[in-house]
Amino acid sequence: MNPSGRSPLSSIENVGKLATAEEIELSEVSEPLLPTSNDIPRPIDEDDETTPFPLNSDDYNDGQPHVHFRPETDDDSVPVRQLRRRSSDERRRSSDERQYGRLQQMARDFWADLMPTGNRNQRLLPLIIFSIVILLMILLIIFVILGYTSVDYDEFGVAHNLITGVLDLKHPYSNGIHIILPWKRMVKFDKTARYLNFDDLAIFTTDQASIVLDTSIVYRIRENMALPWLLA
Repeated sequence: MNPSGRSPLSSIENVGKLATAEEIELSEVSEPLLPTSNDIPRPIDEDDETTPFPLNSDDYNDGQPHVHFRPETDDDSVPVRQLRRRSSDERRRSSDERQYGRLQQMARDFWADLMPTGNRNQRLLPLIIFSIVILLMILLIIFVILGYTSVDYDEFGVAHNLITGVLDLKHPYSNGIHIILPWKRMVKFDKTARYLNFDDLAIFTTDQASIVLDTSIVYRIRENMALPWLLA
């Protein structure tokens, strides 16, 4: 819209007419070159999304401009400590998920290498090896259970072969825990002092005096002397 209120057609119509110097001066005076303050449209008082920090100095008496933060959404009302805790929990959860994913990938790679699906012979070999290892472990457990034996502090043991029936007297076992072969058993002997009591013995002297003797024998079996004692 033209600020002077004149129609543009009137200007076009006057092009062909000759104007005097006075008319030219009057037209320049009546038509200002720059728009006045009344002609400039006033800005609309609306919040602009590109201005996050509007300034307002009317509410303060110190004459200095102050920054007013615009109201934020509901997510911004959460305390900073809670946001930090939430972010740390998310990072920890993401790291745990990545670690769990690595473990799953390692397990998949292990079973893929152990049991390949491409060739049947390649798949049978790991199965055979795995079965042999399991069988050896089971045999080892059975060997330990059947061969486990203990000898007390007041005893010594001798291994007895159940197949041949021979006692290994040359290698006695002292007190403690021992693992022997499953086809052997431990024969234990008491190595503490033993007593042999005899009946009273009456002796007469030349003058017919009576003497009564009370006899007892105390003995103990030594481990290094077990062989001659058992063979006696």
